[in-house]
Amino acid sequence: MRSVAASFDDGPAPDVTRFVVTAYGRDTPGVLAAVSTELADMGVNILDVSQKVLQGYFTIVLFADLPAGTVEFGTVRQRLQARGEALGARVLAQHEELFQAMHRP
Repeated sequence: MRSVAASFDDGPAPDVTRFVVTAYGRDTPGVLAAVSTELADMGVNILDVSQKVLQGYFTIVLFADLPAGTVEFGTVRQRLQARGEALGARVLAQHEELFQAMHRP
């Protein structure tokens, strides 16, 4: 079994799409559960998750792998966005390379 740190260092397997989910909004119970359930229903493997709550607002950053042969990445993005809207939150998914490029020092 590989550690999460090793999997990040090695990069995703060739048949996997690595992506990042960011979510934010007013803190309400069940947001992380709803997002992770939606991902699990699509066959997504969650690698790492971070959640913060401050002054009534939450942020979630989640790294995940989408194995080939499951659903298209566009479907993942659409379903997460719809789930977020139903919860009154903003939920976005983007390829890891784009996320890293946007947050590079």
